[in-house]
Amino acid sequence: MTTTFSLYRTLAASLIPSHPADRRWADTGLQELQRQLREWSDPDGGWLEAPHYAMVSLDHMVGAFLMARNNCFSDSLYDPQLKKIFEWLTLISAPKDSQTGTFRPYPALGHTYHGEGTGMFGIIARLYREHDPKFAENMQWMYQQHGKQPIGLFGPFATFSGYRSLLLADDLQRLPMELGSRWFPNTGVVLRSHAGTDRESCLSLIAGRNHEHYDDDSGSVTIWGLGRILTDDFGYVGAHPAKFHSLPEWPEMPQSGSPSVMTVQQFRSGKRLDCIVGTRENWQREIAFLKDPEPNDAVGFLLHDQFTGSQPRPATWRLWLTGERIAFPGPGRALLIGREDVDLELYFWPADAELTATTGDAAGMVRRNGRKERQTTTRLALQTNLKAGSAVSALLWPRRKQEAAPNVQWFGSGRGVQVSSQAGVSYLNLTSTTPQISPDQQARFTGAAAAAHKQNNLLHTTLTGAGSVSVSGYTAQNRSGSVVEESVSLPQK
Repeated sequence: MTTTFSLYRTLAASLIPSHPADRRWADTGLQELQRQLREWSDPDGGWLEAPHYAMVSLDHMVGAFLMARNNCFSDSLYDPQLKKIFEWLTLISAPKDSQTGTFRPYPALGHTYHGEGTGMFGIIARLYREHDPKFAENMQWMYQQHGKQPIGLFGPFATFSGYRSLLLADDLQRLPMELGSRWFPNTGVVLRSHAGTDRESCLSLIAGRNHEHYDDDSGSVTIWGLGRILTDDFGYVGAHPAKFHSLPEWPEMPQSGSPSVMTVQQFRSGKRLDCIVGTRENWQREIAFLKDPEPNDAVGFLLHDQFTGSQPRPATWRLWLTGERIAFPGPGRALLIGREDVDLELYFWPADAELTATTGDAAGMVRRNGRKERQTTTRLALQTNLKAGSAVSALLWPRRKQEAAPNVQWFGSGRGVQVSSQAGVSYLNLTSTTPQISPDQQARFTGAAAAAHKQNNLLHTTLTGAGSVSVSGYTAQNRSGSVVEESVSLPQK
C-alpha cells in the first residue's frame, strides 16, 4: 500500500507540474520508492517478497520512475539496483512447461500463482533500449520466453495497463541470457542444466531471509527433469502449512505466524555436479545434482535429510509429485508414471523405508492449458516417516519412458550412491570424514562432495572442495576450496 501511495504522489506531481507543491509531492513519493528499492531487494537483486508480489511492487515503481524521468524529477528508472532485480527474475524463471503453454513461468514460489509469468520484461526492454542495449536485448528475449504475456496475473497491475502497446518494441533483437546454477543467499538456489533445450532440467530451492508472502515452505524444492515438471508446488492458494510442500514436517512447526527459514551454508557448482547444504533449525538438507553437458545424457538429484543436535525430531518426509500415478516396484523404490514422455525413478535409503502415497488438492487461480481461471490442482504425495535421529536419502532419476531403469546401489550410510545406466556408471558421494568405497569396489572417496562418471574408457571427475576420488586406478585430488574437474582417458582393458 505504501508503494501505491507513493506512486500516486509521483503521479499527481507529474500530472499537475504547475502546482506549487508538485516538486515536494514528487520528492516525497520518489524518496519512499527509492528506499523500498534499496531495502526490499538485496545485493543480488532478490526481492523481499515472492515473485508475484515483487511484480506488483515493480509495476508501481517502474511506472513512477518513468513518470519522474519524463518530468525531469529523477533518473531512478536507470538505477543499477532495478536492473539487478530484473536479472534475478530472469535467472529464477522456470523451464518451459507444456501445462503453461510451452513458455517460461516463474516457479510457484510462495504466494505466486501457478503458471504465472509477466510481460514487464518487454517494457523494460523498450525503456532500456538506448540506455543499455545489451540488457534491453536480454529483456526482450525473456519477454519472448515468458510468452509475451500481459503485465501481471490476477493482481493490481494497473500502472501500465493503458500504455502497454506503446511501450513495447517488437523490432528489438533478442539476446539470450546464460541460465545456469546460481545461489541467491537471501532467496534460494537454482540448479540448472541444458538451459534452452527441450531437455532442460532444474531444481529450485526456497531459502534465505527474504520470505514475505511465502508459505511455511523454506527448504522446499521444485524439480524439472529432462524438460518435464516432476515435483511441483500448488502455487498461491493461501497460507499453506508445511505439509503441502516438499520438505520434512515436524510436530513443532507453527500452524500460523512467521515460520523459520532455511539458510544455505554451502553452494558449489561445476559442469557435471552441483551441491547445496542448508539448515533450518536442526534440520539439514543436502542436495547434489548430477548432470552431463550433453543434452541427451542422464541427470539425477540426490536429497539427503537429517535432524541433528541434542534433541533430534521425528518428522514426516514428503515430496509432492506431478504425474499420472505412483507405483512401488520394490523395497525402497517408487516410480512416478509421468503424464508425458518422462517417468521419474525414486530410490530410497534405507531400503526398508516404508513408503506411502496419497493425493492432495487445492483450489486457486492458475494459468494452465491456455486458461486463466480458478482451478483445482491435484498433486501426488510420496512420503515416509523419519524417526528421531535418523536420516533419509532419495535419488531422483528422470528417464525417458522407453529407457530401462538404472541399477542403483547405496553406500556410506546413504551418503553415497552408485548408478549404472545406459549412459555409463556414475558415482556420487556427499561430504564424508572417513573414506567411502563404492559397492563395485571401483571408486573411493575422501573429503568434500564429489562425483565420477565412467563411460567406455572416459572418466569425468568433480571435486567440490578438498578431497580425492579414485576410480579404476586413476586418482583426482583437490587441495582447494573451489570446484576442480578433470576428464581423462582410462587404459583399455
